[in-house]
Amino acid sequence: MNPAQFTGISAFGRAYRIMLENDAHAVGSVDRELFRTMVRLCLETADYLYGSFTLLVTSYKVGSRPELESILSSICPRESESETLLAAIIDFTRGLGTDAEQGLSRMVIGGTEEQIIRRGSDWCTDIARVARVLCQIAGFPTRIIYLFNLDQAYSGHVGTDEQSLVG
Repeated sequence: MNPAQFTGISAFGRAYRIMLENDAHAVGSVDRELFRTMVRLCLETADYLYGSFTLLVTSYKVGSRPELESILSSICPRESESETLLAAIIDFTRGLGTDAEQGLSRMVIGGTEEQIIRRGSDWCTDIARVARVLCQIAGFPTRIIYLFNLDQAYSGHVGTDEQSLVG
């Protein structure tokens, strides 16, 4: 299996390629890099994605994201059970957009995860990125997943996949 033919914005068809090429995230941003490296899950890639591609450990270096480490400590003690820690991360990220200013003129997407938390984004890609990095700091290997409906262009959502929970 050659993963290159199933990787990047062209792997999801013409409509999604056009949508992602014109996405509001800044050129060179983390989000654009995620688009460039995403792999389509299909019969041809399933073994690869849930085999050698899937990380079962996190490579997070303690001390490299002190603001996020502090946030994680404030929402749940590190010695908590895995389920408690994951629930705390979900609750925290679920509440990110509750105080966000509304209106297209005030809409900002992307930035660092620290910036996303400070501004209270309710954009699904932003929330998924924050959840992913908090999970990785907590020791859970996690990746971003894009959910596209290839039969209905411009219909999708973004979330995370906590690998340590995949049995």
